[in-house]
Amino acid sequence: MGLRAGSVGNQGDKYWVEHDLPGGGCLALTHFIEDRPSATAGGTIAFEVDDLEDLMRQLKDRGVPFRSDIIHSPVCRMAVCEDSEGDSVMLHQLKPRAWTGAGFST
Repeated sequence: MGLRAGSVGNQGDKYWVEHDLPGGGCLALTHFIEDRPSATAGGTIAFEVDDLEDLMRQLKDRGVPFRSDIIHSPVCRMAVCEDSEGDSVMLHQLKPRAWTGAGFST
């Protein structure tokens, strides 16, 4: 698909890969979440969002079930909700990056 890997990480045999999108944002793929998908689903998809708390509030008001509270990582905050078929959907918001003089760090 011509996407370039941006942030890549792992903890043991669990991996996370973010592919930077040409217009901004990213497509993130992971198998960190141990939830089993529905019988008709594959893995978990993650969407980058601008305001995680606001979106969570809006979705909860519409009855969308969440499988997690906010989860913190070194580079982002995330939460897992369910789509209408019961599949995991991860929402994540990048944390601000600080300038270190030698480059960016989280």
